[in-house]
Amino acid sequence: MKILFIFLVSCFNGYLLKQDNTEITVAEIDAFVHGIPTEYRSSYVAKSSQFEKDLYTVLNINLVYDYLKNEGLLNAVKQDQKVTESDFTGDLDLQFIEKLGYDRDQFNEILIQFDMKKQYVKGFQYYILNNVNLKDAEELAVEYYQANSEKYSLPKRMDLSRITLSKSRYHFNEVLKLKDEINVKDKAYFSEVAIQNSTERLVITNGGELGLVTQDALRRKIGLLLFESDQIGFHNYIFEDSRNYYLYYINDIVQAEKLSYDVIKSDLVKSIKQNIADSEFAEVMTKITDKKIDINIEEFSTIQSRYMIDNSASSVTN
Repeated sequence: MKILFIFLVSCFNGYLLKQDNTEITVAEIDAFVHGIPTEYRSSYVAKSSQFEKDLYTVLNINLVYDYLKNEGLLNAVKQDQKVTESDFTGDLDLQFIEKLGYDRDQFNEILIQFDMKKQYVKGFQYYILNNVNLKDAEELAVEYYQANSEKYSLPKRMDLSRITLSKSRYHFNEVLKLKDEINVKDKAYFSEVAIQNSTERLVITNGGELGLVTQDALRRKIGLLLFESDQIGFHNYIFEDSRNYYLYYINDIVQAEKLSYDVIKSDLVKSIKQNIADSEFAEVMTKITDKKIDINIEEFSTIQSRYMIDNSASSVTN
C-alpha cells in the first residue's frame, strides 16, 4: 500500500494526523506515552523513528474505531467482548500530566476514552473470530487434512533408561567392562548400575529412567544410532560426547503413527477459524488505511517538542 503524505502548513486546526475523516489529537498521543513506564520514557522519546511508528499505531486504533462506529458495530462488539469503562485515577503519573498542562480529571477522561478505543480494536478481532461460520471452518479443515495428512503423525518414540559416566572419572576400558557385564544381566541390574555408577544427578535420582522420548530429544548422533534399532533391551553400544559416555536400555518402542482427523479436528478447526478471522481483519485494515495521510506540520512540531524529539532525526520531514 502506498501512502501519500500531504504536509499542511496552515494554522493548527485540531488534529495531528488525519486519514480520510479519521484523525488523532495531541491528547491521544499524550495518553499513549503516559502508558509507557516512567523509567523507559526518556529512551523512548529519544527514538524519533519509534515515536513516528507509534503515531500510526494510534491512527490505526482510531481508524478501526471509526469503522465500527460507521458500520454500526460498536454495540455488537461491546456486548460480545464486554467492553467496559475503567477509572485510571489511581494510576496517574501526576508529574507527567502536570507538565503537559492537564488536571487529574481531564487526563483521567482522556485515558478512559483512549482505553475504550483500544478495547474496541482488540475486541473487534475477537468479535470477527467468534462470528466465523463453524461449518465453513470444519469443511476447510477436512479439505486441509486430506491434502496434508502426512503432516499429522506422531514420530517414533522410545521408552529409555540411561547410565551416564563422566570421562573425567571413567576410562573407556572401564566403561567397556561395565557394558559387557550389563549385556549378560537383566534390566534390574542396569538400574542398579545407573544408581551406583552414574555421574549425572538426574539419572541417579530416577534410577536411569528417561521415560518416553523422541529422537529429537537426544543429541543428534546418539539419537540417530539409537532410533535405528527396533529391538527392545540393552543397546550393546557405548555412546559418547565430549564429556560423557552413555549406556542405554530400550524398555519399549512406539512406532510412528498417523493421527486420525478426529484426533486433530479441534486444533485444526481452531487454527482455520483464526486464519479466516485474521484474513477478514486484514481486509478491513486494507480498506480503511488505503487513503492518503495528512500531517499537520505545526502541530507535529509541537508534539515533537513536548516529548523532546529531535526534529532533525525525524524521517517524516520531507
